[in-house]
Amino acid sequence: MADISSMHRNSAALARCEKIYKYVFLANVGIAADLVFASLYSMLGDLVSGEWVVMLGYFVSMILCTGACALTVMGGYTKKDIVVWAAPGAAGLSVLSDRAIIGYTTLNTCLALFVAIISVAPTLLANAKYRWLETQEGFPHFSELLQEQQDKAKEFNEHDPYEEAARQRKFTQSDAMSDVVLPAEKLEEKPDHHSDLMDSI
Repeated sequence: MADISSMHRNSAALARCEKIYKYVFLANVGIAADLVFASLYSMLGDLVSGEWVVMLGYFVSMILCTGACALTVMGGYTKKDIVVWAAPGAAGLSVLSDRAIIGYTTLNTCLALFVAIISVAPTLLANAKYRWLETQEGFPHFSELLQEQQDKAKEFNEHDPYEEAARQRKFTQSDAMSDVVLPAEKLEEKPDHHSDLMDSI
């Protein structure tokens, strides 16, 4: 059984990994939502004005950038590093498509690329730590087991079973000794053969 200190470290490390995954998720979902809204708004304006090529550029950019955000989130969810590395690649393709189709790079595309790049390092570190934690005893219930061990230690300190057992054993032995009743010895008077022998002489 793992000791309390290692269980505490593992519980804290697992909490840090989950916090990283949560922040990466929120950042990428926020960028993806903003990108979809801005792209649909721009595509609607291009549809009205008849700018079909520009509308196509926004559509491709939206697909690639939302794909990059999804890959970043999935990299943390599946714990697969290859998926994490694919996210900046998809965002980079979005930048190239903007340049090729529209002629410039939109702000949302740049933001998607930026978030994808800065999400790589923390997600890779969290994945590596998470895979190591999977090999540790008690995974993934470190906090529950830690609380259980702390409760047992507290109970042990308040009521030491070894000390109680020793005190009970001492008490029982003293009682047993006090209850012992020694049988009274019956002294029988033996005949004196020596005196009869001396009389006959």
